[in-house]
Amino acid sequence: MGFKKNFEQSVLKYFQDNKDREVSFRTLCKVFNVKGQGRNKIKDAVLNLEEKGLLRYKPRNLYVYSDVKVEKPVEKSRNNNNSEVKTFDDMIAVYHQATDTYQPLQNDLSKLTLNALEADAEDNKLENGNIVLIKPMKHKDSKTVKAAKFVKVIAKSIIGNESLLSIIKAEIPHEFPQDVLDEVEKIESGMTDSEIAKREDLRKLPFVTIDGEDAKDFDDAVFAEPWIDQKGKHKGGCHIIVAIADVAFYIKKGSALETEAFTRGNSTYFPDMVVPMLPEKLCNDLCSLRPNEDRPVMAAHLYIDDAGSLKKYKFSRAVIHSHKRLTYNDVQKAINGKFNDVIDKDFYEQAIIPLEDAFEALQDKRTRRGALELETTETQIIFNDETGNIDDIIPRSRFKAHMLIEELMILANIAAAKALENYACMYRVHDEPSNEKVSNLQKNLDGLRFKFKMNPKTRSPHEFKKLIDKIGSRQDRETLMGLILRSQSQAKYSSDNVGHFGLALSHYAHFTSPIRRYSDLIVHRLLVASLDLASEGGVKYSRKQVEEISEHISKTERVSQKAEWDSKERFIARFYSKQINKNFNATVVSVNSFGMFIRIPETGAEGLLPFRSMKNDFYIFDERTNTLRGKRTRKVITVGTKLKVKLAQANIIFGKLSFDFVSFN
Repeated sequence: MGFKKNFEQSVLKYFQDNKDREVSFRTLCKVFNVKGQGRNKIKDAVLNLEEKGLLRYKPRNLYVYSDVKVEKPVEKSRNNNNSEVKTFDDMIAVYHQATDTYQPLQNDLSKLTLNALEADAEDNKLENGNIVLIKPMKHKDSKTVKAAKFVKVIAKSIIGNESLLSIIKAEIPHEFPQDVLDEVEKIESGMTDSEIAKREDLRKLPFVTIDGEDAKDFDDAVFAEPWIDQKGKHKGGCHIIVAIADVAFYIKKGSALETEAFTRGNSTYFPDMVVPMLPEKLCNDLCSLRPNEDRPVMAAHLYIDDAGSLKKYKFSRAVIHSHKRLTYNDVQKAINGKFNDVIDKDFYEQAIIPLEDAFEALQDKRTRRGALELETTETQIIFNDETGNIDDIIPRSRFKAHMLIEELMILANIAAAKALENYACMYRVHDEPSNEKVSNLQKNLDGLRFKFKMNPKTRSPHEFKKLIDKIGSRQDRETLMGLILRSQSQAKYSSDNVGHFGLALSHYAHFTSPIRRYSDLIVHRLLVASLDLASEGGVKYSRKQVEEISEHISKTERVSQKAEWDSKERFIARFYSKQINKNFNATVVSVNSFGMFIRIPETGAEGLLPFRSMKNDFYIFDERTNTLRGKRTRKVITVGTKLKVKLAQANIIFGKLSFDFVSFN
């Protein structure tokens, strides 16, 4: 069955012909024989019909015909951002004094050079390496661009401005408009007695926040105790409360503050700075769950049994009084039996042990359901506080304390998605890997002679878990984990619940970080409105509105991730720029027709090793197995091959490293 010209009418007629049938989105796609972009047209048609009251949404992505027409006001989309339209009227470039030229910093234009106008350099006192904004000038033939006009200096040099360059290139708003700042200043701190009276009072419970050493925005606090029923009997398992900063209490729908938060979509974290979603007064003060201060929160009461299964949950608007601000290091020391003034033995037994008990049960549950444990090494850049130089790049520590908080946040996110199952919800979804990615993963496994066959028809988290378990503690574990990670789909936000493949969950949303993610603010508002929770801040969104917002913030998230990666790559290139011609041990992480990318294990730095530097032989690329084979030596190079390489170039502006081949390890 194919689409007619009027997609919406075709879908409506199908439901009218099947009035009592509950139909899933996947079934609709099969019925209308659509794939790819056609799925978006189906989704738009369904959301429009639901908005008009002609379809009714039921849990687990089921739709049923409704002959009760409901008139609903349609809110005008706030996404008036024309970021899809890219022009190069103004562009960022680096000025090269020797040739009096500009080099654009867009990756696709990086090989282009534009002549500076005759008086630009002298009149504006340009220096070699200045990062500038320029306006390309069309040639008299009106078809080519060969010169550019100077507009302004953005930075004297790339050094120390690596993140700023990423911010500007990605067009991430990094200065708050004055109307937003004025609005924030009018927000009164604290809560009135009448506001506190509306809320569940949890101030006597020993809540703690557990964050990194340099964290300033504490958006979650946790508490756990044995699960005691109303008769005072221990039912087994735990009662956990995850308290999240009540950002919806402060940010009003339609305000300048909300518009800016929506535009940004999320906070962006660079190695040396943060571009926050909310102004500092909110994220580091009013909304931050600082110790010994009353704070409004959204509280998730979570009840799990001894096996870690979520048996019941309840959400409330509450007020808490955090007892301690702890770091992961503090908690890990206590777990290891090292007590101090921060966590003494009594406080450990009172506040931390119940959290550990909850974590152990949740960790067991996570393992049983088949969540993917993709252990890859993250690195952090260590800056010298006085000079701003990079002292080192080291692996980021990951303790049991990190995993404890992670599991509690996941549980709260599950409960939020379940609580909104019968209402509009913004889900955090992670689809199964595509056929192409699984096929590429299989090629790489075959190239490594790793005996494991992926089943393309019955793909599931459990199958990937079997692969991870088989990898075990192999020497090339890090490489194999990287291959599996690259085979996964990208998570996103959606009004359709397709589950979370990586976590092996049927229901998942983002609830726990409204200070830094707009998605969580939407989920808070939906919970308040849908569950009729106390106080202000609830908003009823239609599923169509949720989908529009989801698409926007999924884009802002990807933009932020790309900017974060770009910035980190520039810092890494700066770190290695003083080590040109030095030899390194490296591992091949990908192979293609023009060369291979290699990684230095100690820092995670990656760079290109072109074929032209492989002077010991002529290598032929085998597309079937993603391998290289030497024509003379028959030497095979695969992902995971160990090499000794020499650093040939470190380009800080573009964050690129290139290497020459030295020998096989």
